[in-house]
Amino acid sequence: MAKKCLASILKLQWWFHTFLTSLFFIAVTFFFLFVIEDYLYEKQLIDISNIVAQNESIKGLPAHIQIVTTSEIPQAWITQLAQAALNEAIEIDNHKGNTIHLIRSQFSDNKEEFVLALDTGKTNSVWDISDKHYVN
Repeated sequence: MAKKCLASILKLQWWFHTFLTSLFFIAVTFFFLFVIEDYLYEKQLIDISNIVAQNESIKGLPAHIQIVTTSEIPQAWITQLAQAALNEAIEIDNHKGNTIHLIRSQFSDNKEEFVLALDTGKTNSVWDISDKHYVN
């Protein structure tokens, strides 16, 4: 009888260990998904701002990226953009709960500044996909 009890305890411990290990790897995977997603958004924004600066044209921008004039920029964005260097992407949360990646850049010829904004609410981000799965 003692062997059966010991076997059931070891089995329970094994399942508990497997469960905790699985949770750890799931958490690490989601962490890296979010980090990679942010990196790719910022890389895309930097690449597109370089193209816009060289071509001095906003034709062909993806739907989730928009150019913002200086008169349309909210005050909260202005203070954070002023602290960032030129061509450095920053992250801001908007009132809807979406993350917006911003970059301030200049056209190459006339040195006029422009701001590109990437709204993650208009993309299939990891957050949006996970929210849809949790709701359903």
